[in-house]
Amino acid sequence: MDLSKILTPGMKGVFYGRHSTHKQTMETQRRSAYDLAEKYQCTIVEEILDEGVSSRKKDREGYKRLIAAAYEKKFDFVIIYSHSRIARIPEEHDLIRATMHILDIPIIESETESLYDFGDTIFRAIKDGVAKYELDKIRINTKNAIETLAKNGRWTGGRAPFGYQYTSKKEGGTEKFDIVEAEIELVKKVFELL
Repeated sequence: MDLSKILTPGMKGVFYGRHSTHKQTMETQRRSAYDLAEKYQCTIVEEILDEGVSSRKKDREGYKRLIAAAYEKKFDFVIIYSHSRIARIPEEHDLIRATMHILDIPIIESETESLYDFGDTIFRAIKDGVAKYELDKIRINTKNAIETLAKNGRWTGGRAPFGYQYTSKKEGGTEKFDIVEAEIELVKKVFELL
């Protein structure tokens, strides 16, 4: 599709980005969005981000802000990196597509320089289904990994309990928990007060 029929010089857009964990960054998505806007001589006037937020979460703050700003007509278009950044569940894809279609605000995927719309129904259904499959696969793989770690007596992640510090093999040591003396002293004082 020729995006020059949709993005004309001087248009104002918003970049919506999302990633699932705090170990990820927004840089690839952001750079791709800004490059696309520059290519068509448009301006990104705002970034609306859901950082460290799973697409399974129904109550995403950035997503809600995006919809509210769209209703207020604060921008002419939205750039997302790929369809999986905005939603993973087919019904959510349909809802955002319908909402933006009614508001006459196109959503552009910068990764493929394509329009995120209803387009070819069969192609979109397959693409949306694959996004849902990827979400389910990530959830199952994560669950299986945690179960395997637990069965082998290994730490499953998260924050170490207060009074302890976890050292992984990656950090140049053996995998273990070390006592943090200052924190342990506080714990002891709390128990003495009971």
